[in-house]
Amino acid sequence: MRCGATALVNKIKVPGPSVKKKPTKEEEEWERLMRHKDAAILSLTALSEIMPATAAEDASARDLRDHANGFYEEVDKLAKGKSMLEVTDRALEETNSIISDAKRIVGSDPYLRRTHEFVPAGNNPVYPDVLFALRSVLQSLDRFRAKKAEEAAVNTGILSELNTILAAINLVSEGEESISKEDLLRSMGQAPSQKWMFTLGFNEVSFNLERLKSIGPPIVKNEKRVQLALGSGE
Repeated sequence: MRCGATALVNKIKVPGPSVKKKPTKEEEEWERLMRHKDAAILSLTALSEIMPATAAEDASARDLRDHANGFYEEVDKLAKGKSMLEVTDRALEETNSIISDAKRIVGSDPYLRRTHEFVPAGNNPVYPDVLFALRSVLQSLDRFRAKKAEEAAVNTGILSELNTILAAINLVSEGEESISKEDLLRSMGQAPSQKWMFTLGFNEVSFNLERLKSIGPPIVKNEKRVQLALGSGE
């Protein structure tokens, strides 16, 4: 016997008088599942925008770090035996460019904010001051990349959850009452998220449909898109 939302899948709706009646428990559960499906699709859309942006930010930081580290090593070699001499105009220009690029990529790093571009007026800074500034940039880029790696890991986990939820809802809509791990594996072509599975018995792992009904899918919003929309008056 089918129960809950799955019992509605094969029912035929017969037109009747336009009398508004209270929905049954099964109908309410089905509507709730459909709302959860819509929410999961919206979150999946947001992730499809967020994840490439995160990867692009990490790639920019990686490339700048590689360039800045090579420049740091060259300046460090030049500083040997003449540490209190002024750096050349070319070295100063490149240092300022690296600091500017780092602030653009990293954004609000409290320690990088303390590192300012050198004002090209009067005497140029000495080698130790330039090395200190470059070291601060390198450390800020390392922190930024570590943060992006954490974000990527979290987003990958949420992506797996959303794909699992959508596959499970599709199987429910096809009339499945209990959705096993194997069902999801065949439907998704990959392992489902363990966060949404539970053990019924010995080695019998199934999707936790009751949990989905209760709390719904993880919600993801593209905050940058929201900020842009608010700024444009949409």
